[in-house]
Amino acid sequence: MTKLFREGKSWLIISQIENTSDLEHMLTTVDPFDYSEFTSAKGINSQQNYILPPSWLPRPEHQVPPTWPTVCDRYTMIVQKLLVDNCLMPFNWHRLYAKSAWTVQGQAGSYHTIHEHGPNSISTILYTAVPPRPQDNSDYTGSVYFVMDGSSYNDTAVPATRVMHINPHPGMLIVFPSFILHGVYPQSSGLRQTVNIDYHGNPDFEYGLGTAGSTSYN
Repeated sequence: MTKLFREGKSWLIISQIENTSDLEHMLTTVDPFDYSEFTSAKGINSQQNYILPPSWLPRPEHQVPPTWPTVCDRYTMIVQKLLVDNCLMPFNWHRLYAKSAWTVQGQAGSYHTIHEHGPNSISTILYTAVPPRPQDNSDYTGSVYFVMDGSSYNDTAVPATRVMHINPHPGMLIVFPSFILHGVYPQSSGLRQTVNIDYHGNPDFEYGLGTAGSTSYN
């Protein structure tokens, strides 16, 4: 099942990947160097490993997993189809290509500070493991949150922002424009693992407009 949420110039696509075995197998061969001190992944039990490193990495030597090209092709096609089906593929983009990719592993108390991935790209989060959380989760334990900007492109007033909270589960895929601020609340005990890929098409990015949507998704 796929859902689209829109708020002004902000939008999220939430979908479900039924079989992530290829991804999980690839994760066993990821370069073990931990980059969490350079990123938004925080907490004593948090670790971030790059699959496809960005240009700013402080460590030039890096081993890309041997199955990455095949895995990348599969998930790129999935993301591109979601964008096209929801009329959110930038009009002057002919295809997506992965700019960078990484995996984050979190244990009890791990979290992400609020951040964004820069302009002119599409970002994705795919959950391969999620720890148990309270039934009502009123304190948002382990939830990912997005600051949705409800203003229009030409609006010079104060942005009409609100926060959207999502309780993730294994196989959940979230697709969003990279300018959206987001983060993760501290999690409970157990493994939380994500695979994150940032995509580019070309420098002239156009974001889709929309109207207000739901504030939460489980």
